[in-house]
Amino acid sequence: MHGSDLGGGAYHVKLVGSLAHGAQLTLHIVPPWVADDANLATTLLLDATVRSLEARSSQRATPNHAPRRVRWQVDGVSTNWGKVTFALAADMTEKGIFENIDLVRNPVGT
Repeated sequence: MHGSDLGGGAYHVKLVGSLAHGAQLTLHIVPPWVADDANLATTLLLDATVRSLEARSSQRATPNHAPRRVRWQVDGVSTNWGKVTFALAADMTEKGIFENIDLVRNPVGT
């Protein structure tokens, strides 16, 4: 609880949320020993994308339906993280998984 003293007995984790508009909110609990780097970012992005597609599919009459176009909106990122994310989007469109990925980077601090 905020403002409570747990005497150092708290388990420190990072909570990362991904919102798929109209589908679901995915929350990932990241333990402290996992590096906060491009590998983590793309893993969570892919997992959230798959989960939102599964939720979308279960909500519709057409199972396994995936939109041809998606939009990834990410918080301000480091250069390496950004390069890896852009490469992932390019690879997924090149392989035909999505027709188009609109990748938007929010300004740092928003």
